[in-house]
Amino acid sequence: MDWDLRLLRYFVKVAEMENISRAATALGVTQPGLSRLIRKFEDDMGFPLFERGARSLNLTREGRMVLEEGRQLLSYAELKWKRITEEIGRGEIRIGYSPSLGHELLEIAVGCFSQKHPMVKLTLLDLDTRSMCEKVEDGSLDLMLSVSSEDPQFSWLKLRKLNLCGAVSSNHPLAAKKVITPDDLNDVRLLLFSKSDYPAYWEQVSGFFVAHGINARVAGEFDGSESLNLGLEAGLGLALVTTNFASGDKVKKIPLDPAPEPVCVAVGWNAEIKPQEWTLQLIGELQAAADSLSQA
Repeated sequence: MDWDLRLLRYFVKVAEMENISRAATALGVTQPGLSRLIRKFEDDMGFPLFERGARSLNLTREGRMVLEEGRQLLSYAELKWKRITEEIGRGEIRIGYSPSLGHELLEIAVGCFSQKHPMVKLTLLDLDTRSMCEKVEDGSLDLMLSVSSEDPQFSWLKLRKLNLCGAVSSNHPLAAKKVITPDDLNDVRLLLFSKSDYPAYWEQVSGFFVAHGINARVAGEFDGSESLNLGLEAGLGLALVTTNFASGDKVKKIPLDPAPEPVCVAVGWNAEIKPQEWTLQLIGELQAAADSLSQA
């Protein structure tokens, strides 16, 4: 037979209280309705579970066996259901991000999200653009915070725009300037993020150089913000970075005139994989974080 856990739960309550009326009150159902359900349970079982007297309700031998086994079955079902709900609630969201683009957004969004959903595990990975795209495509990342692309493999929600500026060490020849012009960039040693790892960045920077006839002298390529910052502090050259690029006291950021096209920071995911509910809620927190930063 197919067990109906609801009917079994009703039977156990009636058997423990030895009274239909009190059991109905405890279960929040009507007495006639509970009586019909207990009869149905007995019919499904194929034998009587109670001996009914004028004012008594006693378990039969079969009823005592069903009560003993039923309690164990209900306890087991409750334990399993609790584990299932805990695993669902625990969840995990894996996020790839570029620190120079996403650290402010994540700082706000992750804090708000974790307060609302403390059981959801957030895994943050500092990655270059190429690695993020590969991992989102194969499903090993749920989200990425990067520069949006036109690749139909990904869906994007644009969050904010960041301006590019020049960055140099405090003892660089251009450090005293208030504004850097295209003429200032001619034949200057340039430090750039790696072309293979950050293709969108390279496309934007090279487009700016071509548009203004700048003779580029690339002195070094770097795989991330930390290594680029070390190159700047060592005085190896000038870098084009976003205005929120995290740098120390040894590095000075200077506006560019004319300013390059702003970098569009977006959150992306695999267009062929529907985001889970937790992931959609984190995307919402990222949007809220972007809105708060734009109003600051």
